[in-house]
Amino acid sequence: MLKQWFKLTCLLYILWLILSGHFEAKYLILGLLGSALIGYFCLPALTITSSIGKRDFHLLDISFPAFCGYWLWLLKEIIKSSLSVSAAILSPKMKINPVIIEIDYIFNNPAAVTVFVNSIILTPGTVTIDVKDERYFYVHALTDSAALGLMDGERQRRISRVFER
Repeated sequence: MLKQWFKLTCLLYILWLILSGHFEAKYLILGLLGSALIGYFCLPALTITSSIGKRDFHLLDISFPAFCGYWLWLLKEIIKSSLSVSAAILSPKMKINPVIIEIDYIFNNPAAVTVFVNSIILTPGTVTIDVKDERYFYVHALTDSAALGLMDGERQRRISRVFER
Protein backbone atom coordinates (compact mmCIF):
# COMPACT_ATOMS: atom_id res chain seq x y z
CA MET A 1 0.00 0.00 0.00
CA LEU A 2 2.88 2.34 0.79
CA LYS A 3 4.39 1.68 -2.64
CA GLN A 4 1.14 2.70 -4.40
CA TRP A 5 0.81 5.80 -2.19
CA PHE A 6 4.39 6.83 -3.00
CA LYS A 7 3.84 6.27 -6.72
CA LEU A 8 0.62 8.33 -6.68
CA THR A 9 2.23 11.11 -4.62
CA CYS A 10 5.15 11.31 -7.07
CA LEU A 11 2.79 11.42 -10.05
CA LEU A 12 0.68 14.16 -8.45
CA TYR A 13 3.78 16.14 -7.46
CA ILE A 14 5.21 16.01 -10.98
CA LEU A 15 1.86 17.14 -12.34
CA TRP A 16 1.77 19.95 -9.78
CA LEU A 17 5.29 21.05 -10.76
CA ILE A 18 4.38 21.13 -14.46
CA LEU A 19 1.14 23.02 -13.93
CA SER A 20 2.23 25.48 -11.22
CA GLY A 21 5.60 26.63 -12.52
CA HIS A 22 6.62 27.73 -8.99
CA PHE A 23 10.06 26.59 -7.91
CA GLU A 24 10.65 28.53 -4.70
CA ALA A 25 11.26 26.36 -1.62
CA LYS A 26 8.01 27.20 0.19
CA TYR A 27 5.93 26.34 -2.90
CA LEU A 28 7.86 23.12 -3.50
CA ILE A 29 7.22 22.03 0.10
CA LEU A 30 3.53 23.01 -0.04
CA GLY A 31 3.14 21.20 -3.37
CA LEU A 32 4.74 18.06 -1.93
CA LEU A 33 2.57 18.16 1.19
CA GLY A 34 -0.57 18.72 -0.90
CA SER A 35 0.36 15.89 -3.25
CA ALA A 36 1.00 13.53 -0.32
CA LEU A 37 -2.31 14.45 1.33
CA ILE A 38 -4.32 14.10 -1.88
CA GLY A 39 -2.56 10.79 -2.60
CA TYR A 40 -3.49 9.51 0.85
CA PHE A 41 -7.17 10.32 0.43
CA CYS A 42 -7.46 9.24 -3.22
CA LEU A 43 -5.63 5.93 -2.89
CA PRO A 44 -8.73 3.91 -1.88
CA ALA A 45 -10.58 5.18 -4.97
CA LEU A 46 -7.80 3.81 -7.20
CA THR A 47 -7.98 0.30 -5.72
CA ILE A 48 -10.44 -2.17 -7.24
CA THR A 49 -11.31 -5.74 -6.29
CA SER A 50 -11.58 -8.50 -8.87
CA SER A 51 -14.79 -10.50 -8.78
CA ILE A 52 -12.96 -13.52 -10.19
CA GLY A 53 -9.89 -13.79 -7.99
CA LYS A 54 -11.09 -11.76 -4.99
CA ARG A 55 -7.84 -9.85 -5.17
CA ASP A 56 -7.20 -6.10 -4.92
CA PHE A 57 -5.64 -4.30 -7.87
CA HIS A 58 -4.26 -0.79 -7.90
CA LEU A 59 -4.84 1.18 -11.08
CA LEU A 60 -1.32 2.64 -11.13
CA ASP A 61 0.36 -0.75 -10.67
CA ILE A 62 1.08 -1.20 -14.37
CA SER A 63 4.08 -1.41 -16.64
CA PHE A 64 4.38 2.14 -17.98
CA PRO A 65 6.58 1.24 -21.00
CA ALA A 66 4.10 -1.48 -22.00
CA PHE A 67 1.23 1.00 -21.37
CA CYS A 68 2.76 3.57 -23.74
CA GLY A 69 3.52 0.86 -26.30
CA TYR A 70 -0.05 -0.41 -26.12
CA TRP A 71 -1.56 3.02 -26.75
CA LEU A 72 0.76 3.63 -29.72
CA TRP A 73 -0.21 0.21 -31.12
CA LEU A 74 -3.91 0.96 -30.53
CA LEU A 75 -3.61 4.31 -32.32
CA LYS A 76 -2.09 2.51 -35.30
CA GLU A 77 -4.92 -0.06 -35.23
CA ILE A 78 -7.55 2.69 -35.08
CA ILE A 79 -6.04 4.41 -38.12
CA LYS A 80 -5.78 1.11 -40.05
CA SER A 81 -9.33 0.19 -39.17
CA SER A 82 -10.63 3.65 -40.09
CA LEU A 83 -9.08 3.34 -43.52
CA SER A 84 -10.39 -0.21 -43.94
CA VAL A 85 -13.94 0.70 -42.95
CA SER A 86 -13.86 3.82 -45.15
CA ALA A 87 -12.66 1.76 -48.12
CA ALA A 88 -15.34 -0.87 -47.51
CA ILE A 89 -18.10 1.72 -47.32
CA LEU A 90 -16.94 3.84 -50.25
CA SER A 91 -16.23 0.88 -52.51
CA PRO A 92 -18.84 0.38 -55.26
CA LYS A 93 -19.02 -3.31 -54.32
CA MET A 94 -19.63 -2.53 -50.61
CA LYS A 95 -17.18 -5.07 -49.16
CA ILE A 96 -19.11 -5.21 -45.90
CA ASN A 97 -19.56 -8.61 -44.29
CA PRO A 98 -21.01 -8.10 -40.80
CA VAL A 99 -20.31 -10.92 -38.38
CA ILE A 100 -20.72 -11.53 -34.66
CA ILE A 101 -17.79 -13.22 -32.99
CA GLU A 102 -17.26 -14.58 -29.49
CA ILE A 103 -14.08 -13.54 -27.73
CA ASP A 104 -12.89 -15.28 -24.58
CA TYR A 105 -10.76 -13.14 -22.30
CA ILE A 106 -8.51 -14.27 -19.47
CA PHE A 107 -7.83 -11.11 -17.48
CA ASN A 108 -7.97 -11.16 -13.68
CA ASN A 109 -7.61 -7.40 -13.37
CA PRO A 110 -10.91 -5.53 -13.89
CA ALA A 111 -9.01 -2.54 -15.29
CA ALA A 112 -7.57 -4.78 -18.02
CA VAL A 113 -11.10 -5.91 -18.93
CA THR A 114 -12.24 -2.28 -19.12
CA VAL A 115 -9.32 -1.29 -21.35
CA PHE A 116 -9.96 -4.35 -23.54
CA VAL A 117 -13.64 -3.56 -24.08
CA ASN A 118 -12.99 0.14 -24.62
CA SER A 119 -10.28 -0.59 -27.18
CA ILE A 120 -12.77 -2.75 -29.10
CA ILE A 121 -15.30 0.08 -29.06
CA LEU A 122 -12.67 2.66 -30.08
CA THR A 123 -11.68 0.65 -33.14
CA PRO A 124 -13.94 1.58 -36.09
CA GLY A 125 -16.01 -1.29 -37.42
CA THR A 126 -16.27 -3.16 -34.12
CA VAL A 127 -18.58 -2.86 -31.12
CA THR A 128 -19.15 -5.09 -28.10
CA ILE A 129 -22.82 -6.08 -28.00
CA ASP A 130 -23.07 -8.60 -25.14
CA VAL A 131 -21.18 -10.20 -22.26
CA LYS A 132 -21.84 -13.79 -21.19
CA ASP A 133 -20.83 -15.35 -17.87
CA GLU A 134 -18.42 -12.45 -17.19
CA ARG A 135 -15.96 -14.19 -19.50
CA TYR A 136 -17.14 -14.03 -23.11
CA PHE A 137 -17.68 -10.92 -25.20
CA TYR A 138 -19.86 -10.92 -28.28
CA VAL A 139 -18.54 -8.40 -30.77
CA HIS A 140 -20.11 -7.16 -33.98
CA ALA A 141 -17.50 -6.65 -36.69
CA LEU A 142 -18.37 -4.81 -39.89
CA THR A 143 -15.72 -6.42 -42.11
CA ASP A 144 -13.76 -9.67 -42.25
CA SER A 145 -10.50 -7.85 -41.54
CA ALA A 146 -11.99 -6.30 -38.38
CA ALA A 147 -13.11 -9.74 -37.17
CA LEU A 148 -9.73 -11.32 -37.92
CA GLY A 149 -7.97 -8.46 -36.14
CA LEU A 150 -9.92 -9.24 -32.99
CA MET A 151 -9.53 -13.00 -33.14
CA ASP A 152 -5.74 -13.02 -33.55
CA GLY A 153 -5.27 -12.33 -29.81
CA GLU A 154 -2.71 -9.54 -30.21
CA ARG A 155 -4.89 -7.05 -28.31
CA GLN A 156 -5.20 -9.44 -25.36
CA ARG A 157 -1.46 -10.14 -25.31
CA ARG A 158 -0.59 -6.45 -25.29
CA ILE A 159 -3.07 -5.64 -22.53
CA SER A 160 -1.75 -8.57 -20.48
CA ARG A 161 1.75 -7.10 -20.71
CA VAL A 162 0.45 -3.83 -19.29
CA PHE A 163 -1.62 -5.16 -16.38
CA GLU A 164 -0.50 -8.68 -15.50
CA ARG A 165 2.77 -8.33 -13.68
